[in-house]
Amino acid sequence: MLQKDKLKLLVDILLSDTTSWLEKAKSIKNIHELLIQAGNINVFQTNQEMEKSIWVENGCAISPRYAAFCLLEITRTRIFLKGLIEAIQVQIEKFPGTTIQILDAGCGPYALLSLFASLYFKQQPVKFHLIDIHPVNIEYARRITKYFHLDSLFGEYIVTDACCFKWQKKDDLHVVVCETMLNALRKEPQVAITLHLSQQLCEAGIFIPEKISIDCIQYDTRKLSEIKTHQYAEHSLDIYAEAETNLGNIITFTKETKLEEIRAQNLNSLTVPANHLPYYHYLGYSTTIVVFKKHILHHSDSSLTIPLYFSTPFKNPVIPNTKISFEYKMEGSPQLIFKVEEMIRLQ
Repeated sequence: MLQKDKLKLLVDILLSDTTSWLEKAKSIKNIHELLIQAGNINVFQTNQEMEKSIWVENGCAISPRYAAFCLLEITRTRIFLKGLIEAIQVQIEKFPGTTIQILDAGCGPYALLSLFASLYFKQQPVKFHLIDIHPVNIEYARRITKYFHLDSLFGEYIVTDACCFKWQKKDDLHVVVCETMLNALRKEPQVAITLHLSQQLCEAGIFIPEKISIDCIQYDTRKLSEIKTHQYAEHSLDIYAEAETNLGNIITFTKETKLEEIRAQNLNSLTVPANHLPYYHYLGYSTTIVVFKKHILHHSDSSLTIPLYFSTPFKNPVIPNTKISFEYKMEGSPQLIFKVEEMIRLQ
């Protein structure tokens, strides 16, 4: 069996809705072993080149080692890959007779989303282009696509900051996929990259992920013991219903979002509920990621959607009926910042 056919069988198991979680975990393990062999790279081995992160103007490009570890998050990989495959298929149908151009910004050493997606379009007119600021990531990505004899589906391998990249081909750019984020859109440059590259898409172009929403939640620590462990389970919103209250949306980010909106800091303001108990309740950011259409990462489905708490009994406690506002800082280390505006006096 050819190595690319072996890889395809393993990815089929990962994407299947009927295989067990144990089967998916085994497939990830076997995929990882194949990729290590293909790239002649072992991310578990410590070396300076693999562990070096690069700070750019709008965030941190995480180290190749940690980028490779993203593969091991099963739900995250499944949902992003399903969304990307469906988006490419939509564009093939929308632009018949055209080679669909796909740009993978921040591809990492495995270029795993583009690599896996390419397995499903071997007979289709598609071309993947890879960008990463780490030279070692591009080197390994090139080596891996060649190993699996998929390099004919890949175009350019570019070492650059995605925030500086300019699409200069005569062909339209149909799909951009970028997964350079942490929960609550902190530290990494997802926002800056999206703002920059979404402007280079053709009309009807698709940006993956389609939408990132951050809500403010109130979390009751007294309910902690009632929450069952749910790791590695998708769509687990009901588990948190008893312990969390959604106080409203802070920001919803899409390819249509404009830089001026972010810089104007026009984010929503909220009022801390009257029943808020500073020594029992946390306030935090809850992230939801719509990768494409129905392919969504919900609350705690992955590290990207684990709540991030900004107010606890030991850090920035706030009292009931306090109005708080939010701004998003893009430069340096991106993050949401909350501010106490005023305490609302009750009549």
